[in-house]
This record gives sequence, C-alpha cells and structure tokens, in this order.
Amino acid sequence: MPYACLLFADDVDSFMRSAADTIAKGSAFEPHPIFHVPLIGSLHSYTAEEVATAGMRTRTDEVALSFHFGKWELCGSHLRATVDSAVAQELVGRLQVELPVGRPWASHYVTVGSVAAIDKERREEFLSAVQAAYPIDPQIEYNFKSHLEYNEHNVAPHKPPATRRPKKGPSRTKPQAARPAQPVRSPHRKWKRGADSMHVDATTTTTGPTGAAVRSAGIGKHRAKTAGTFTRRAAHARRGGALAQR
Repeated sequence: MPYACLLFADDVDSFMRSAADTIAKGSAFEPHPIFHVPLIGSLHSYTAEEVATAGMRTRTDEVALSFHFGKWELCGSHLRATVDSAVAQELVGRLQVELPVGRPWASHYVTVGSVAAIDKERREEFLSAVQAAYPIDPQIEYNFKSHLEYNEHNVAPHKPPATRRPKKGPSRTKPQAARPAQPVRSPHRKWKRGADSMHVDATTTTTGPTGAAVRSAGIGKHRAKTAGTFTRRAAHARRGGALAQR
C-alpha cells in the first residue's frame, strides 16, 4: 500500500541504528533496514508528484517536526517503539485535506525490527531485556527530518522494489533426443565433515531464558553499561554531542 511517512533526523537515526545492531548481536533479532513513521496510507489514487506537492503545501519550515518516544512494544513479529507527536498529528490533518482519499494511521510508531526468528515463548522475555537495556524517557524531545517521504511500493523508503522477471513463453526449440540416464550416486559418500564445516553458534541463534542469546552478547550481560543509552545518548545528540558507543 502506498503511504506517506516521516524519517528521523540523522542523529536520532544513528543512535537507533546503533541500539538495533547491538540487540541483533545478542539475539536472533533482525533490524529493519529503514526507520520511519507511517502517517497516511491508501494513496493509490495519487502520483508521487501529487504526494510531494501536498507535503510541501502542508509543511511550515518555522515549526520543527518534533516528537517523543513512548514505549517499547511487540506487535506480531515486530519490535516497535511508539511515537507521540502533536505536530505530526496536525500534519496528518492537513494532508487529509490535500489527499482526501488517503487514510491516516491509527497510531504512530517506528518498526525497529523483526522478532520472527525468536521463539514465541521467549518474546516477552526478550522485550523485557530490551526495555531494561534501553529504557525510554518519554519527556525527551527529538526531531524528524523536515520533509515528507512517499513509499510507493510498500517497501522501506529508498529501498528499490523487487523486480519481476517476465514470464517466458513456450519454447519453440526442436526437442532433442533423450540422453541415456546416468547412474545416480549418493551425495553422502562424498560428504565429509572437515574443520571448515559450517556450524551453528548457539549464542547467536538460540533463545534461552530471556533469550540465552540476549543475555550472552550484550543486552543482559552489559545491561549496567547500556541502561539509559537509548535516551541519554539521544539527549546528548540533541544538544550537539557525539553519539559514540560507550
């Protein structure tokens, strides 16, 4: 479904990416390729140019597109962070005037990544570990980028849509004479387990209590070092400070 969305300011996107990558190192979590907040969808009737024009008409450069993070949550197989923004809500109202066929999102959030590879029985424990390692302070203010993004192909903004190869028609080549069947050899006879055989690292693919992987590679294990990182480092970035990993 085509929709319009907002991207995060570069400093905000940077510390979110750092947090998501750290979570992924300690679990089977898969970060989302592009962090964004959907605003209004069902834009099939409009071209990208019409959506861009509507975005320019509804934006005022004098007002910063600010927001607050609300909380971590799981929705289906996705880890999300809720977003509260009165300015974005007003923007949605103006977009509806310009794009009356569009339908606004019921709530605002950013999809941080997928938990599909984590056992369903362990996902709540995984969420608790994320909340403890990266607590969110709803009082801290952040900014979006100043322009609206248009997602035409229902994929992350700036990510090229999957290409479809044209179906091939029936072959018109002349049928070739059938070749004599070759004896089938068992592949197990040549398969040998050597020193370079692929193996599975349990610390990155399994989930124990709170996800064994989560605790073993940085979320639970380094909780004391990372607690407050999601908000403190963002506040530091907002004041112009560096966002280097601790």
